[in-house]
Amino acid sequence: MQGDIGAFWGILCLFINKLPVTAHLESQPLDKFGFLIGTMKNTVNKSIGIILPIVLFSLFSYASAQQKQDEPKDAKFYIDRGTAYGEKGQFDQAVADFTKALEIDPKSTDAYYNRATAYCFKKEYDKSWKDIKMAQDLGYKIPSKFLENLGNALGRQN
Repeated sequence: MQGDIGAFWGILCLFINKLPVTAHLESQPLDKFGFLIGTMKNTVNKSIGIILPIVLFSLFSYASAQQKQDEPKDAKFYIDRGTAYGEKGQFDQAVADFTKALEIDPKSTDAYYNRATAYCFKKEYDKSWKDIKMAQDLGYKIPSKFLENLGNALGRQN
């Protein structure tokens, strides 16, 4: 039985290492399973050195592809999340999400209006005005108080 196990591991070891058995190896001491002492350690180290980068690359590629698949393709998701950011006062994140919503749906009046509001809070009144005009051109009814306040801000800014 020991001879069969030793032969199996010996063949496996030779397959992995792709080392032919030569006369100088036959004179080396063997362990109880028929391995050359030190060969198993070298085999494991070589195998890990070859297999580990392949496994890590595969896992990274899978995770990257999975992340792209998990990224929402719905403008409403980004509008809702942008609104939540805006309510927390995180206007940079809000603008980023409204912009992403507009990449998905360039005619989203809600995204234009909400981004204009976020720009207003950031005191970027020119950008806010451009988004307000886009929302209006697409048929969005802008509250008159917002237009008045933005106009005043633009007047003070110039």
